[in-house]
Amino acid sequence: MSRTLPILSLALLAGCDNARLSGEVDGEGVGGAHDAFYDTLEIDLPIIGKHKYLTVMVTDFADGCSVFDDMFAAVDSDCDATCDNVVQSAEEHGLKGDQYWSNTFQVNASDSVNGDFDYDTDLASGHFVSSFSKWDAASFHDKDACVSACNDGTLFASDDTSGSQGQMTLEQQDGDDVISGTFDIDLDGGGHLAGGFAATHCDMGGWSIFD
Repeated sequence: MSRTLPILSLALLAGCDNARLSGEVDGEGVGGAHDAFYDTLEIDLPIIGKHKYLTVMVTDFADGCSVFDDMFAAVDSDCDATCDNVVQSAEEHGLKGDQYWSNTFQVNASDSVNGDFDYDTDLASGHFVSSFSKWDAASFHDKDACVSACNDGTLFASDDTSGSQGQMTLEQQDGDDVISGTFDIDLDGGGHLAGGFAATHCDMGGWSIFD
């Protein structure tokens, strides 16, 4: 894809959620993004190895950075204690739905955050990859279901769909910690996602999804 995507103006997001996403994944419509945040992380990727990448997450978790923080902090030495923490966190964050999703971008912005980025799994400078993840959150609401999923090792398991091609445009103003962006990507299996965000910084260090 060669077209340049227009940057999403922060003004369009003022007073509402700081992200938007729409499209189709595995034949199902997707929408309703509520939050976007980013960090720079050292990620160990297959074949490529360890490198620092700009990591951006767009999600339908409201206050997503805090949700992920609390959920990963909930993990304890046994499933009973873990699920006490998980159910409490779900209640505190108002997670009443049975399914939530996030789309995670890994971007090689080593030359500059500002500009156009093309989808390419080599993740050379100016390239990015993405993965759409769905979580079954039904077990977050019920202690017995949570313990069962925890014992099975599926409590935080996600159903992931990788991108295949597309483009992002990113912009960060001098002295501002917000990164604005737009994206238009095709997914493996024929799906498609498009949207934009005004991502705020979030400390993702230690989150197990990036181990």
